[in-house]
Amino acid sequence: DAFVYILIYLPALILLTKFIKASDYSVIIASTLACAFLIAFLYTGYILAVLDSVKATDIVYPVMGLFLSLIISIITFYTFRRHSINKYDDIVSKINDPEFYLLLELKAKSQDEYKLAIHTAYLCDRICSLLDYDRVLGKCLGYYHRIGIIREGKISNNTVRIAEENNFPPALYNALESYSLNGKKYPDSHELSVLLFCYEVIRSIITYNKKYPERVPNYDDIIDKVFEVMQINETMKFSKMQLCDQYRMKQYLKDEKLYYDFLR
Repeated sequence: DAFVYILIYLPALILLTKFIKASDYSVIIASTLACAFLIAFLYTGYILAVLDSVKATDIVYPVMGLFLSLIISIITFYTFRRHSINKYDDIVSKINDPEFYLLLELKAKSQDEYKLAIHTAYLCDRICSLLDYDRVLGKCLGYYHRIGIIREGKISNNTVRIAEENNFPPALYNALESYSLNGKKYPDSHELSVLLFCYEVIRSIITYNKKYPERVPNYDDIIDKVFEVMQINETMKFSKMQLCDQYRMKQYLKDEKLYYDFLR
């Protein structure tokens, strides 16, 4: 009956969500095998429960059909995921590389800006992972939020234009556009909020090191000051980031003292 078929194909629906969300294909393979065995187990249990006498063919042929259906579903899910859900995977893998040509142009234009971008992207990646935000988006924002500096003219306008020319994924393009227009004062996403803090922390540490090259920075004081300024100018007033996430981010930033020593 309908209930049995729903019960049997429920694992396939679970598998679909894995295909949509998973970035590691080993997760997809493991989920596929688990679903296949679960479907076979459920169907076999159903046959044994409703039939008085069971032949081997009563189980083998239907299970083979279920496996075939599952394989067809997997191929369909993969094609759908590849061409509709994650069609920007290739460009994301390219632009997420520090050796991408735009970042090399940034490095040639300004070593300081390149250094800021690389270290900001690192912190954005780590903190977005910690807080279960989109770490790929956060890392890309760290790399490209000031990429417009490689061209003459207004940085914010150039940044949006470069993102469009290079076919950046919609989520990244929209975030860069938002940041360029008003994101510095009104971050409208979690990832933009993370970017603002990470950029200011890295910038403040580098500035301190240049001003006082012989001194050892007090990283806790620098980070406290950044958060204090953010609160005073109400940068986070319109942010979607919860206070508990801000606290966890602050603690993580303070725990990265060994990393900051590389900035000296």
